[in-house]
Amino acid sequence: MTQNSLRKPLEASDFHIIRLWHEIASSAVIKDASDIHIEAQQNSCIVRFRIHGDLCLFKAYPKTDHIRLITRIKILAKLDIAEQRLPQDGRLAITVGDSIGREIDCRVSTMPTLFGEKAVIRLLKTTNAELDINHIGLTDHQLSIVNKCLNRRHGLILVCGPTGSGKTRTLYSFLNFLNQPHLNLCSIEDPIEIRLQGVNQIAYHPKAGLHFNAIIRALQSAGGPT
Repeated sequence: MTQNSLRKPLEASDFHIIRLWHEIASSAVIKDASDIHIEAQQNSCIVRFRIHGDLCLFKAYPKTDHIRLITRIKILAKLDIAEQRLPQDGRLAITVGDSIGREIDCRVSTMPTLFGEKAVIRLLKTTNAELDINHIGLTDHQLSIVNKCLNRRHGLILVCGPTGSGKTRTLYSFLNFLNQPHLNLCSIEDPIEIRLQGVNQIAYHPKAGLHFNAIIRALQSAGGPT
């Protein structure tokens, strides 16, 4: 089965799957979920939401919906719908709201499992306005130390913590703090989760030859970040 033969019915006539995905995505936003897990079981398709760090069952769908739902997500994320044996990563947007329609950027990961592919959709709901270093939970003393470190010309800052602890928001808040017109600010990310205007964000992509050392050499050749 070719990619075109799979793409045509999904985009032209499969309104059931389109509605199903809309139901899942809109419910995840309403329930303030950080992740959507779509999993193939032996006789069903399970959808779970990660809410405040815990996975909660949303719904179980017929197994016949599973492959078409995964294919729909792959099309939206611009992934290879014919490749079902290897993990893939991509991005898609969820539109919420009736009038203006705010878009939520999402990161998509797919992987093969025993009964079919699993998809995990991470909802990246943090906006640039929320990336204020003063509002990430640091005490005044901690904020003073971080400010001094970020204003140095060189050095290393390690941000560590378990899943859901706020590492991503903390790192992007640091980038946002440094984001000034007189600086050539560059980041190497795996993957790019939040798009920052004014920052040269580079995605780590080893399959395309974009390893960390290759990216760093390219940055040095181009004058390097300042």
